[in-house]
Amino acid sequence: MQDKEIVKIIREHYPKYDKFLHSKVKRPELYAIRLIEEAEKLISPEKPQEARRADRHRLRCRVSCRLSERKKRRLQQALKKHGYTSMQDGLNYIIDRFLGEGHGQKQL
Repeated sequence: MQDKEIVKIIREHYPKYDKFLHSKVKRPELYAIRLIEEAEKLISPEKPQEARRADRHRLRCRVSCRLSERKKRRLQQALKKHGYTSMQDGLNYIIDRFLGEGHGQKQL
């Protein structure tokens, strides 16, 4: 069931429920918000909503950007040419160079 449908169903019984509140309910580990049992039964009579698992990545901070398809392909080819097996390894190298860490450049 899509979020839009869930919000519509719950809003019939709880008029103040909206998509912003729903996004918080989906992440109880961040917002400490959960649906009451009656609301959970409206969307899933057989089982209550489960909490998401905690992020277990070693590197927890994420940085992202959007590129054109052409620029992404060029970046992937350049990283592969220089021996990087993953985008993450290549971008970590680029960021370290930019910050001047471990490559003999002065730091910003």
